[in-house]
Amino acid sequence: MNQRPIIKLKLTTFDYFLEAIGWGILILLTGFSIYCYNIFPEIIPVHYNGYGQVNRLGSKDAILILPIVTIILFIILTAISQYPQNMNFPGEITEENAEANYKAAARTFRFTRIVIALIFLMIVLKTHQTVLGYSNGLGKLFLPVVFIITLVPILIFLVYSTKKK
Repeated sequence: MNQRPIIKLKLTTFDYFLEAIGWGILILLTGFSIYCYNIFPEIIPVHYNGYGQVNRLGSKDAILILPIVTIILFIILTAISQYPQNMNFPGEITEENAEANYKAAARTFRFTRIVIALIFLMIVLKTHQTVLGYSNGLGKLFLPVVFIITLVPILIFLVYSTKKK
């Protein structure tokens, strides 16, 4: 097995922009979850089925789990993205293509963090609407939308990295 080059990636303006969006959504998610916790009754919807309908009620403490999980995922994904040479790539990594592939992988992790935070923010927003009586769960389109927005960053990375061989 050949050693992959180790490169310290420099963030571009776009990378900083993605970082700001990700952390901004995380802060919004955390703040809104705390707000919801303070106004919610003791029992709220805590689980939804594949059709987006409420199928379990529980303690309002559950609303605080979403930002905690998101923070943990942010930390893990940030740590992993610091070592792109250890990631799996669809092609061989050489001195010539390492930087481009590493940047693409790190950017994919940034997009993934944004997607995770958006998904959890949508869940908190829909739970808020459901508790207030404006909605009846997540809705039928929630699961397909989550599936699509989760796959988009990965597909973009795969297409990009196969072109950068």
